[in-house]
Amino acid sequence: MASLNTARIKTRLSALKEELTQFRTLLALEYSDKGSYAGLNGQINWANNPVHAFAGTCDQMYPLNSNASIYIPQANALCKKILEISSGNAQGYALHVRGDSSLFSAESWFGPEGLLYCVGSSGISFGKAFINLPGNPVYDNIGCHQNP
Repeated sequence: MASLNTARIKTRLSALKEELTQFRTLLALEYSDKGSYAGLNGQINWANNPVHAFAGTCDQMYPLNSNASIYIPQANALCKKILEISSGNAQGYALHVRGDSSLFSAESWFGPEGLLYCVGSSGISFGKAFINLPGNPVYDNIGCHQNP
């Protein structure tokens, strides 16, 4: 049974990495089209965080009637897939997206250790410990976009 559970976790983790990588591609397309990531920042930064006052759903984050970006429908669908994959994570929320004119990050936490899986405008960072300290290269209060 332990081997089966380990295999399921690895499968979900692989799927999470793939969906986040797809999100990174989507944001790159947004930047290529508009010269900014702001259209996919959404009206809220958090989805499915019951302990965060400003959290919402993927439909609130990426409303299908929005004209902020032509990629809203794809962002909405990817958000929902990421939430489905990472549901039940240790941190209590599943997706945080932040974007502005020149930087972006999309991140999710997964597994009992609550490790951070992130794609940012500076690269990809998978499986890092969540440490919220000033100057931390993994998470700096504005996302993981500064990852090397």
